[in-house]
Amino acid sequence: MDETLINVGEDYPLFGALTSFEAYMLATTEKQIEKQASLELCEAVVVNGKEWVKRFSLDELKDRKNVLSLFNATVKEKKIALAPNNFSCFLIDITTNDNTISIEEAETAYNEIIEHSIEWLKENDRVALVAQHFYQYNRVPHIHFLYERKKRKHNELQEYLTKEAIR
Repeated sequence: MDETLINVGEDYPLFGALTSFEAYMLATTEKQIEKQASLELCEAVVVNGKEWVKRFSLDELKDRKNVLSLFNATVKEKKIALAPNNFSCFLIDITTNDNTISIEEAETAYNEIIEHSIEWLKENDRVALVAQHFYQYNRVPHIHFLYERKKRKHNELQEYLTKEAIR
């Protein structure tokens, strides 16, 4: 068995309305649904800073739309403009050297990543949306992150994960 590799990406430049990116993360439109082989057994996590963390199944379209509504309502409630300059977005790929990672290995890595991420998001009072994508045709299992950027600094969560949490 090959060693599990966790590849933490840098902030991806966001432009225009974030609603298109959210639709992609949560596969809420027909176009985005077609890009997923399956979202069965995958989850989304919404973090409202220090207040609460909620986890949702991505199995059903209505649930994904509810996650999207909750995230957008949370952003609005916190008086954060849903604009690219207020959010960081990145991916974490979970793989092996030979790209033969099992779902069990990917789940183990995902659970470690998500727990450390939630810890940092709560500690730093950030709003976030995280979506697990493990069945996207030719892509390796990966996690999408969209989180509030307070200090206008890029890669904050990624730096924490790579320097402090994931070794």
